[in-house]
Amino acid sequence: MTQMRRIRKQSASDSKRIRNGQIRRDFKRLLAIIADPREPDYSEVEAIAKRHALYFDEKGAVREAK
Repeated sequence: MTQMRRIRKQSASDSKRIRNGQIRRDFKRLLAIIADPREPDYSEVEAIAKRHALYFDEKGAVREAK
C-alpha cells in the first residue's frame, strides 16, 4: 500500500481545537469575515493582525512586526 493510500482525509472530528481563547475568537471572526459576501471591514482585520504582531505591507502581504 502506498503512503498516499494510507493517508486518510481529515474530518472535523480529527481537527485540533485552538486552546487560546483570544486566538480562537480572532480565528472565528476572520473566518466569518471571509465567508461574508459583503465588503469586509478591513480596519477590523488590521486590528486583529496588530493584536498578533502582524501587519500588511504596501503590497497587501502579511508580515510579522519586529
